[in-house]
Amino acid sequence: DQAAAPAPQGDPLGMAGASCMQEMVLSVSSEDDSAHLWELRTATTLVSYRPAASDGALATVGQDLFAVPQPAKASLHVFGWRKDQPHARCALPEKLTALAASADGAFMLGGGATGGVYLWEAPSGAMLRTWEAHYRAVTSLAFTDDGTHALSGSEDSLLRAWPLAQILDYASGQQAPPTASHTWNLHTLPVTAVVVGAGGCGARVCSASMDRTVRVWHITTGACLAVAQVPSPVTALALHPCDETLFAGGSDGDIYAMDLVAPVPSNTGTPSLVRAQHFHGHTGAISSLTTSFDGSMLVSASRDGTAKVWDCASGQALKTFTGHRGPVSCVRAMLRPPNLLDGPHIKVKTPFSLLARRCELEDATSSYFA
Repeated sequence: DQAAAPAPQGDPLGMAGASCMQEMVLSVSSEDDSAHLWELRTATTLVSYRPAASDGALATVGQDLFAVPQPAKASLHVFGWRKDQPHARCALPEKLTALAASADGAFMLGGGATGGVYLWEAPSGAMLRTWEAHYRAVTSLAFTDDGTHALSGSEDSLLRAWPLAQILDYASGQQAPPTASHTWNLHTLPVTAVVVGAGGCGARVCSASMDRTVRVWHITTGACLAVAQVPSPVTALALHPCDETLFAGGSDGDIYAMDLVAPVPSNTGTPSLVRAQHFHGHTGAISSLTTSFDGSMLVSASRDGTAKVWDCASGQALKTFTGHRGPVSCVRAMLRPPNLLDGPHIKVKTPFSLLARRCELEDATSSYFA
């Protein structure tokens, strides 16, 4: 199972894989209470973290940290890459069902089963805002790459875009809930995944739903740019780093790659995405997807207890990671964290404080951990 796979056609020297030698994958299980950091190309585990169970919510915070909300209680465990035990344990207002962090690690966004969303400033731990963003549980959260907007999807079938400047605006003294710049309501069943492409406030947003559709939206105009029908309810999404391909994982265990460059006109007026590749190999629902830095590989997590590494060009499974003893709920591909193997004595450089439980800046904790 761990034997090296042959090089994809057109790459006889295996150079596509060589570019990923310094890439890692962080995987989390919902049942075995562990997270594993493993090499993308060899599927070799480097570090295991406990307790780190998660139902699918996971966020990397800056270069040094990742955060995992606990599925059974209102608590968030924050880990540094070099230590297998939590650096911090944060008590939360409620159990989180979704989590995201801005690219610079300055802000963290959490969503709960009540439909509420919480915004924290990670370096100070201050809860900056909380509001009722949805009518039912929040299922997915994301930031644009420039940090100007936050996106939220929910079981209420709605997808919403939130300008971060409005959320943070206290100058007027108004404490009214923030207003979404766009509310997209074309999905007919719960939204299950949201991903955002490159381009900041001009980026494309992709959403998946249990209604077996994937939709592409423009974050500025609010227009629906394209739609795709998938054979089963869609449970996970990932974007190619160049925004040229969208990967959708289904409850049937299959993954579908769709071309974002040239959607096909349709009778409905909304262009349709063409399926360009089909990945088959999992026996359980797909729970999470992520791509390698150069987009040549796709990593999938499944309820069957495995994570697989795929060659995007051929659809061939290259590796299978079997280090978890339960369903794999989330995967994140990343470049090798700095000073990963320098030892637990190295201090964490990313500023982070215990997250406050109340939306009052003066009550936020300010003690840093190392």
